[in-house]
Amino acid sequence: MVIDKSNQDYLYYTTIIDKQTNQTVFTSSAWEYNFFIENDGFLPYMVFDKNIFKKSGKYEIIIQPLIKWNNCPNCNISAKEIEKYYTRHTLSITLENESYSKRELLTYAFVATLVIGLLFLMIFYYIRKRNKKNLSEKEQQKNIAKLQLGSIRSQLNPHFLFNALSGIQNLMNKNEIDNANKYLSKFARLTRNILNDKELISLYQEKSLLDDYLQMEQLRFGFAYNINVDDDLDLRNIEIPSMLLQPFLENAVKHGISLEANNGKITVEFIRDKRNLLLMVKDNGIGFDSTQKSFGLGLSLSNNRIALLNNLYKENHFLLEIQSNAKGTIVNITLTDWL
Repeated sequence: MVIDKSNQDYLYYTTIIDKQTNQTVFTSSAWEYNFFIENDGFLPYMVFDKNIFKKSGKYEIIIQPLIKWNNCPNCNISAKEIEKYYTRHTLSITLENESYSKRELLTYAFVATLVIGLLFLMIFYYIRKRNKKNLSEKEQQKNIAKLQLGSIRSQLNPHFLFNALSGIQNLMNKNEIDNANKYLSKFARLTRNILNDKELISLYQEKSLLDDYLQMEQLRFGFAYNINVDDDLDLRNIEIPSMLLQPFLENAVKHGISLEANNGKITVEFIRDKRNLLLMVKDNGIGFDSTQKSFGLGLSLSNNRIALLNNLYKENHFLLEIQSNAKGTIVNITLTDWL
């Protein structure tokens, strides 16, 4: 940096300030006089290292007197007047490779970490809020499904009770008092279990309920029945929705073998198929058209219940398959991945 020669060169010093940070990057009062320009002779100049410019941007070069104005008790001079002795120049620097101080690098690293952290927290908050909303919606759907299941059960129970009372009346009208008493005894025990509000019961309890029901109806129609269970099924520790098979058994008795009398036969099977649980009801009755609604409210309600169970147990699909013809009816309910 070269300036015009004067008698007071040595009384001035130079400061370079970074305009972006307002920090001083260079200060010196060391003037040299061996810089020759034709017609002007040797002019005062000052050399500074380019490495003082760490970043691209604007810098201000200030040439000012070596006077400490605030230490002059007899000087009555204003800041505006002092500024007359200053020379200010703006220098624009463009660097190909910018360098940063350790402090700046730490600052940038801290800011970057903070920004990334905030973004992570925002994403985490959004995901958590969305998951909470999804869980809330799923819980709401689950509660609705439970209420609907409860509604169906509240319709199945009186439907069963009405049919059972009709059976007792039928036996009494035929003057079969002993069978009516036996029927009523089993009906009382069965009613206590069926009116239980538990959604899930063990396979052992389900088998006991089906035994009681079939023995009860056996008094009216005289059919034979079997309940077969795979040896590797733990009846006491495997649970299924209560009254899952009873409506289909009731349909087998009422619309299947009621006209067959002693020739009628019903088979119930609990089968393990790898991780699936297969429940089967089979009869040798006259069969029916499963698409007709006239074949029992219980069957219609059970179909609706299967659909609701699929909404409630999304990971364990319930598959209902009914095959019926003149030789009998087979009902298969598969609980997938239940075991």
